[in-house]
Amino acid sequence: LDLEGQINTPETDPSIILLKIDDRALEEVGAWPWNRSVHAELIDKISAFGPRVIAYDVLFVEPSDDANDAALAQALKDSGKVVLPHTFTQKPNTVGDQIAFNPIRVFRENASDIGHVALAPEEDGVARRFDLTYKIGGETFPHLMVSSLARAGVSPWTDSPPPDAAFVRYGARGEIREASAATVLDGSALPEYFRDAIVLVG
Repeated sequence: LDLEGQINTPETDPSIILLKIDDRALEEVGAWPWNRSVHAELIDKISAFGPRVIAYDVLFVEPSDDANDAALAQALKDSGKVVLPHTFTQKPNTVGDQIAFNPIRVFRENASDIGHVALAPEEDGVARRFDLTYKIGGETFPHLMVSSLARAGVSPWTDSPPPDAAFVRYGARGEIREASAATVLDGSALPEYFRDAIVLVG
């Protein structure tokens, strides 16, 4: 499977941008976790560049303070393009049953959509596949990327539902366009770089 994945790695869509919360961003903004107002500022600035969608892969499953949560909720509402992640947790008073662990209500209500980010590495620690749809008790939860592609209007599954799982294709470093979140926050990013892009923040 690993060999096949290297041989048959598809070309990367040039509209995809990985906006990294990396060492540079942490040095300029400060230690993690960031204040919710920083996330609001980052979303405002990305949105102003005119991307198709922003998949913001940061879990906001617990509240912080009212003012900063309100700032982030407003940024989500103003953008109208942000898809947030959720995960799963054990259902209370059960053994092994799971329920969705969603962003707090004010974020979920103002986000464009949500999608799960559950990922289970295999025994050797390598993640080779992930669930495009996760099913619990008759309910189906799409992956963050499925929801994001649908919002971007480029879903390859427009005429049929997505398959249950997808294989991870490991391409060479540098195949995906990327930038530090610091470049957006400090104003050095080029707006045209993000125009009509599928922006993955994480």
